[in-house]
Amino acid sequence: MTKPQHSACVRFAAASTALLFAVQSKVFAAARTWTGATSNDASVAGNWNALPVSGTDSLVFATTTDPLRRSPTFNTDFTAKGGNTLDFNSATSDFTLGGTGVLTLDTAGATATTIIRHLSSTVNSQTIKNNVILTNSVSASAAVNINLGATANSLTFGGNVTSLAGELKLNGSNASSAITFASLTSANAFTITTPSTVTITNASGLTGTTTINGANVRLGSSLGSGGIIALTGASDTVLRLANGMTLNNAIQSGSVLTNKTSLQVDSGTATITGLISGSRPLEKTGVGTLVLSGVNHTYSGELTITQGRFQIDSGKFNNAIAVNLGAATLSALNAQTFGTLDVTGSAIIDFTSSTTSFAFADSSAVNWSGGILSISGGFFTNGSSLRFGTSSTGLTSAQLALIRMTGFDTFNLDSSGYLVATSSVPEPATYSAVAGLAILGFATSRRRRRAVVGQ
Repeated sequence: MTKPQHSACVRFAAASTALLFAVQSKVFAAARTWTGATSNDASVAGNWNALPVSGTDSLVFATTTDPLRRSPTFNTDFTAKGGNTLDFNSATSDFTLGGTGVLTLDTAGATATTIIRHLSSTVNSQTIKNNVILTNSVSASAAVNINLGATANSLTFGGNVTSLAGELKLNGSNASSAITFASLTSANAFTITTPSTVTITNASGLTGTTTINGANVRLGSSLGSGGIIALTGASDTVLRLANGMTLNNAIQSGSVLTNKTSLQVDSGTATITGLISGSRPLEKTGVGTLVLSGVNHTYSGELTITQGRFQIDSGKFNNAIAVNLGAATLSALNAQTFGTLDVTGSAIIDFTSSTTSFAFADSSAVNWSGGILSISGGFFTNGSSLRFGTSSTGLTSAQLALIRMTGFDTFNLDSSGYLVATSSVPEPATYSAVAGLAILGFATSRRRRRAVVGQ
């Protein structure tokens, strides 16, 4: 009887050991490192230091000497799990992950965890062509991070990235780094705290608040319904809008007055129909045209138009914001009221419609040093007007001397602050008498009309 009992004990001990090993294997996830020793197939054990288990292990992509082995292919769905879920480590090469499988990256942590880490000590470019799901099986509300590191690296997502976790954060410290999303979906907060360039070609899946904190963000589309763009941070922020796009989302510019936000259109035309609020200095940059349309903005800061064209098709600014106009064009299709005007370059105010009018505050105390203000379009058509303050002293004689308009030579402000022409460009001697009488009569008529409008 003793021997069978002993045998049972041995069998029980062996089963216990096997069970313990199974539990340990399941609980203690490992970081599996890609070697690409035999092929590009991610399902082959020989291509890893140990074959990763979906739903258990995290993935590491380290230096691979053979460039032909730097394209791991996942043709079945795979879930990487753990702290640094997908790790391009400090000695990594350029990798391109691809295949038909969906990569689910699960931080499985109760606090904010790095879901993709990019810590190359040399410049590298990583590409993930698979569709990617970012999640946290332990705490759905916990934030997850994508860390671009301190070196000028790049990370490109060629498929759709869907974040099912809490707040999604992009961080890193190198302004020359870049991250690109072909398509990004998240209903939660999305915070960009890196100075790197972030490109989101299709942002229609973002329906929460996207916070841009000192970053350079390029949008190829509007955010989804309900999406909000918050422009914050203690350093300059750039929001670049693609040619032909319409941004329907509200823009909250924050209140940090020591730094500015640039709305940049590099080419063509982009339109904003969402409400612009806040008081952080706002700058229009890029040689393209930025059109505002549809709403009355509550923005109360200072507007600088550095390049290109700033056009208001409909709506207006509720507050009398100061305008700095550089080598750029300001135009509107309706009546606009602003604070002071400063002219710092070869500036243009374009009267594109007979209903266009601009009323600026008294700007005589503003220095137009280095500036020339040209007036184009149908300024002298019925209904258009340009006003500075409410009296003839709204501009200095020096400022009036910096105003240019085809066919006219000198300008003045009437008693209500409206700009009038006082002489024409000299004509040939044979027509000088006629031209002089014509311009005198025109100026008199103009002054009278402006005075009536200003009452």
